[in-house]
Amino acid sequence: IYPLSLAWMEDNWYVVGAPPDNQQLLGAQLTAVEETPIAGVYATVAPLVAADNEMQRVTGSATLLVTAEVLAALRLVENPEAARFTFMLANGEIMDATLSPVATNAVQLVGLQPDPPLTETPLALQNPDQWYWYKTLPAEDALYFQYDVCDNMEGLPFEDFDADLVATV
Repeated sequence: IYPLSLAWMEDNWYVVGAPPDNQQLLGAQLTAVEETPIAGVYATVAPLVAADNEMQRVTGSATLLVTAEVLAALRLVENPEAARFTFMLANGEIMDATLSPVATNAVQLVGLQPDPPLTETPLALQNPDQWYWYKTLPAEDALYFQYDVCDNMEGLPFEDFDADLVATV
């Protein structure tokens, strides 16, 4: 993908994530890819997204708009290894940036609103070695149940787990 994260806001596409060396793009409006205005790029990409409504289509398109193979296959970029993106910065200045794609797992982006450091591990990330588990949350008068793999976990068949879970509920 091209190292950008986009979001649809106020009827335009904006950069909400950029690499550290392109932080000036944060908050910029994406106006074109190569010679195609962004409305035309979106109109070409959007039919590729399976969606029940327009918002799902917009959300699903955000990634495709920065996927090199997609833009190349749709002939929106001539050379996917060096695609030209045009932005309007917050001060109104127009800026072109030639971007090269990077492997998805190597993308390092800085966001508009960095996440605050976690003070504790979120429930969904706890117990990654367990296929299913639960935890009572007395303060919330709730029970959290996570089910990740539809199979019997070694040492705790689902039938036994389920009986314990139902008894706890």
